[in-house]
Amino acid sequence: MTSGDKNTSAGHAEGHGETVAAMSAARAVARMTAIDLLRRPGTWTVTLLTGVLFAVLFAGVGVTTSATQDRAERITFSIAVDGDVRGATKFFAELSSDRLVVRVADDAAEWVTSSRATAGLTLPEGLDDRIARGELTEMRVYYRAANNGSQEALNLLLIRLQGIELKTSVDGTDRAPAGLDPLPTPIDTLVREVKQDPRVNRNQLASALAAMACILCLGTVSSVTGAFGRSQEQRTLEPMLLLPLPRRRLAAALAVGVFPVAVLQLIVAQGLILLTTALPVEGLQQPLGEVARMALLGVGAAVALGALATGCGCLAGSVGVGTDDAVGLGDFFAIPFIVVGVVFFLQPDLPATFATAMVPIMGPALALRDGVRGTLSLTFATVALLATVAWVTLAIHFAGNRIASERRLLRATR
Repeated sequence: MTSGDKNTSAGHAEGHGETVAAMSAARAVARMTAIDLLRRPGTWTVTLLTGVLFAVLFAGVGVTTSATQDRAERITFSIAVDGDVRGATKFFAELSSDRLVVRVADDAAEWVTSSRATAGLTLPEGLDDRIARGELTEMRVYYRAANNGSQEALNLLLIRLQGIELKTSVDGTDRAPAGLDPLPTPIDTLVREVKQDPRVNRNQLASALAAMACILCLGTVSSVTGAFGRSQEQRTLEPMLLLPLPRRRLAAALAVGVFPVAVLQLIVAQGLILLTTALPVEGLQQPLGEVARMALLGVGAAVALGALATGCGCLAGSVGVGTDDAVGLGDFFAIPFIVVGVVFFLQPDLPATFATAMVPIMGPALALRDGVRGTLSLTFATVALLATVAWVTLAIHFAGNRIASERRLLRATR
């Protein structure tokens, strides 16, 4: 072997050794960063407290909604009646029910107008006799259009009147023509109570869960930023500067270290919210299989949103590295997450298109919403994933350029 070949072999060996050393250094940086974040109590404070708050509020809203629906289904309505009251004794017996209380009034319309009754009726002369003869009979009905209770009373009253009409029309035994069989007997109606379809609750939950997942990233971005901004007081960057690692790779290694912690925060916080859907409350309860499916979707969304939160946190930290302003910058860079969350609260049916899939934060949130609803397409999920990877890569690259300056790194270690 010639001396040139020996030099070439030595150069390859040296380059390979430097690569191995750089990879080992990157793994060490990622490991130290993750351990440092896990040890900080403030890492979990904002995210978990926000998750607990959302879970309590969500469960409270579900319980309140169910209780309100139960009360609304048992509420009784007063019906003011005027006209020929004496000629409608049998009609009153048919009309009265557990939810309709008939009250005789001098002016039914005035009683409804002044809220003394929820709805009203004006009866014609000899109503019982007219019904018995099968005559066409007109009645005036009064209600207040701007009042939900009055509208519900009107609906119940009309249904009750239709039931009386149906029963009277089919009970025609005495009126059957001579030589013909009697008309059918009255229809028997079987009334059964049914529970609200869980899919309705799930569709309502979907947009709220997407919004809350975005807002939860506020604490995640702040904790990631703390890995950069508090490096001066924590003395975390000094040993990293001694490692054989280019500065841009240092930023990437820091991002790799904080990423699993960021995702873990979001998974735990979202898990607290999803646990409320397993409560035995009609306005919330979902089958266990659906809860597990939503949990898996939540993990996928947490990975995507956690990556974006990591990128934003590294970006904010690199801008203010070594200063007390870094954490404040993290809160500022987290504003887009809050904006997207508010958009989902205001526009729960925001369309999922290629354009919205490529918008940072919005793409993964829309995928979570549609995944919970069961309408997520593979194409949209793929576009949202690729867009997320592109945005995170761009943020990490910019962060690496920002901290590549020795002056900024030295400022962070003084």
